[in-house]
Amino acid sequence: MKNFFNQKEIFLFFTGLAIVNCLLAIWAYYDHSLPVYDTACHILSGFSVCDLLKHAHPGSFDWWKSLMTVNPLYPPFVYLVYGVLKLLLGPQHWVDLLVHQIFACILYSSMYGLGRLIFKDHIIALLSGLIIFVYSTVFTLAHYDLLDLPGLAMVAFTLFCVACWQEKPSLRTSILLGSAFALASLTKNNCIAFLIPPLLYVFGFCLYSRAWNKLNVLILAGFTSLVILLPWLILACPLMIKTISESEYRNVEYSSTFFDRLSCYLFHIPEIHSYFLSIIFVFALFICTKIFHRRMLFLWCSAVGGIFISAFFNWPPLVRYVLPVTILSALYCALAFKLCWSSPIMRPLSILSIIVVSFAFIENNFTPYPLPRIKLPEPVESFLGISCAREGKSIAAGGISVYPSPANDLGTTWVLNTIKQNQENTQPNLTILPDTEEVSLSTYLYLIKQNGLNINATTLQYYVPAGAKVSPDIALKTNWCLLSIQNIPSSLPRSLKEENSKTYDLCCNFIQSSKHFKLVGSLTLPSGSKLELYKNLSH
Repeated sequence: MKNFFNQKEIFLFFTGLAIVNCLLAIWAYYDHSLPVYDTACHILSGFSVCDLLKHAHPGSFDWWKSLMTVNPLYPPFVYLVYGVLKLLLGPQHWVDLLVHQIFACILYSSMYGLGRLIFKDHIIALLSGLIIFVYSTVFTLAHYDLLDLPGLAMVAFTLFCVACWQEKPSLRTSILLGSAFALASLTKNNCIAFLIPPLLYVFGFCLYSRAWNKLNVLILAGFTSLVILLPWLILACPLMIKTISESEYRNVEYSSTFFDRLSCYLFHIPEIHSYFLSIIFVFALFICTKIFHRRMLFLWCSAVGGIFISAFFNWPPLVRYVLPVTILSALYCALAFKLCWSSPIMRPLSILSIIVVSFAFIENNFTPYPLPRIKLPEPVESFLGISCAREGKSIAAGGISVYPSPANDLGTTWVLNTIKQNQENTQPNLTILPDTEEVSLSTYLYLIKQNGLNINATTLQYYVPAGAKVSPDIALKTNWCLLSIQNIPSSLPRSLKEENSKTYDLCCNFIQSSKHFKLVGSLTLPSGSKLELYKNLSH
């Protein structure tokens, strides 16, 4: 690792870092969407950590348990980052964007480091750090408050630490590796699936070559991880396992076999990269020398082993759950671009590929807003990976929007302002029915927290194994009721099963016709749905 950084290398590194951060900042500048469902829930968990830190009781067992179990479905590292930054900088939205930038910087730096250590080439290192953000799914997830991008960043950082350890096994690199593995494990549940295989490979190789000195310092890495993970393993891990099991039981209709999940991951992996970049990846496999293939073995273990281990978990096989496979492919694609550029015969092909990739990136992430879209034949769009831009959502990323959303708060400002102007109580209650992506309880909770409003919000839905049922009794106990009259019946949440639709209609009719409630105002949304805000006169 001698002369790892010189002036030219520092310039290239920070140039790439500036490109990544500027692209994310431009996207965020034009985006005015509000977080819904999971994205809002993750930020709310960050607010919970902030509240716990404001009233810290380090000597209390219950305080530590609350901190470790702030979201019983997920580990707490990302929430700790949100909470600390919100405590120091405030609750504003730009703090959430700062978290995105931090993990994007970690991802870029880790990819740069991997490229530099494996290929000993600063150009390949730079291209590796940029190409991974060219993948539409990665860039899409980089500006949403899901855990997939932080998980990818921490997996990449841990794999970089593995490469550093292989380059120079020592006490320092072992402690760094152990710390990185622990933090990645505390970022997202599935990160460990992509880290256990490469670590087993390194351990097995040390055993096979009888490198006992390396084994000793590798054991130190494991001990470091255990020390960092121990509080979470004791206080939170049992609750997380129980919560995940209950969640799987509630979603029994999504149950599938190992081979179903494995085939789904393998079939849809090209959607993460685009078919065009997948071809470049395959091309790189043939032109890569044996020595580089050998250096990449631990990354192959991560990608292949991670997919197989992920398929063992009985959760819906969303392709973003195997996002770390992009680490391997980005490195190979960077090698292909560099080798083609170095060959006078292949250089025109390299230039053409860069133009195509740049066009696809812009078309996929910045059209039809703020830039106009260039219409191409559907097969061409699918081949270049911009078909999701045509549909407006990335299925591989979980159905979230791939381009910035124009200003539209979906009536949230009107609802919250109306309640503030017409409510005498110090802390009014708002009940929402139904909880949909368009009218999301988590979005209202997020806005209430962000703006420091003294309002309680809940929903008339509660979840049981048979699906979501509606309880009209809660309506009488609330100050305000917000009904979302859906324009299209199919737009109701999938959790509202057919057997509960009659209960849903009865509840709406009860609120609309009851003498206890008064219609304060209504608002028609762009989708054609109608919001009706009712005040409980008995409160």
